[in-house]
Amino acid sequence: MKNKGAYHYQCLELANMKGERWESVPGFDGEYEVSNFGRIKSLRRWRATGKSGRGYYSKEIIRRQHERKAHNKLVQEITYTVGITLKHKGVNTSTSTARYVYCAFIESFDLEDKNILVSYKDSDGRNLHYKNLFLTDRSKLLKRTFQL
Repeated sequence: MKNKGAYHYQCLELANMKGERWESVPGFDGEYEVSNFGRIKSLRRWRATGKSGRGYYSKEIIRRQHERKAHNKLVQEITYTVGITLKHKGVNTSTSTARYVYCAFIESFDLEDKNILVSYKDSDGRNLHYKNLFLTDRSKLLKRTFQL
């Protein structure tokens, strides 16, 4: 597979993986889709290049996502999150991919509310499969970190 790594989001092949399903990325209907494995697809659509009405049709592609590493001083480990920047009406929005996956495949929530966090059952922020995600807040997440 093209650029296939250890995690699903690293696969940039357009072909679906076994069991993969797609839903619209909340707030980006008709522009992007997210899979239950955490991949993001940019859909084929008309992209205007100016006021003259000129433009082009973009290709359908799987988007490359960025992995963020941070050192968790509390548990002395490296933690990971995966995010993506999507463009809508000329405005770039950077968000954790896990938020889109949870919202599309488990339960809708206010994506703008930064007090609502999406975390990972296996504590691996690169495993974006919808069955690995749960909704929490900072207090509950800190408590869980101490327990682990």
